[in-house]
Amino acid sequence: MIRAVLFDCWGTLFYDDVDPRPIPEIARILGYSRDDYSYIKVFERNFMLYPLDDVDEAIRNFLEELGKMSDKLVFRIKQLYTNIGVHARPFDDVPPVLKQLKKEGYKLCIVSNTDSKGFEELKKRWKNVLDLFDACVLSYEIHELKPSPIMFNTALEKLKVEPSQAVMVGDSLKDDVFAAEACGIKGLLLDRRNKHPDYPKRMESLHEIWKFLGKEAPR
Repeated sequence: MIRAVLFDCWGTLFYDDVDPRPIPEIARILGYSRDDYSYIKVFERNFMLYPLDDVDEAIRNFLEELGKMSDKLVFRIKQLYTNIGVHARPFDDVPPVLKQLKKEGYKLCIVSNTDSKGFEELKKRWKNVLDLFDACVLSYEIHELKPSPIMFNTALEKLKVEPSQAVMVGDSLKDDVFAAEACGIKGLLLDRRNKHPDYPKRMESLHEIWKFLGKEAPR
């Protein structure tokens, strides 16, 4: 019986409602796809493993690791980075589904690779949504990144549930679905951009979660 639902944060619950969106735009100007997994991991290592006290240093380390260091790029990326989280908002299906899950007694936890700036902005602007969660496991606080099992095991410990009693919802097959399943947690893909149309345990909207929980959708 499922007692807890774990959620990825960015791209699953929240998005930056600004054009261009900062993180995809940083990838674009550096010549990468926003879905390039190797590039994503370089970004996460430099921006999401620790609280960012010095953004300039993080940007320079990031560019040096990619072999693209230049003062012009440092300036441009810093401009974009200052927008991360400032225009963040939850997807429309998020507040009603979270409220219903809480009403039905599920424990909720965010398990996210996130930078400290972006998440602090969420705390300022969307406290009413974040207050629905019983716990958060954030990469910059525990110095680990998904797909590390430490992220998922920490969530289970915080919620005091067994792996078989939890389900993980996220937009990444590798970091959310497969990583959770490696820990004995059921994984569900929230495929908002229709990247994996043939994957069986897939939702296009969070409203579909009820069928995976073995329940009828609320009316």
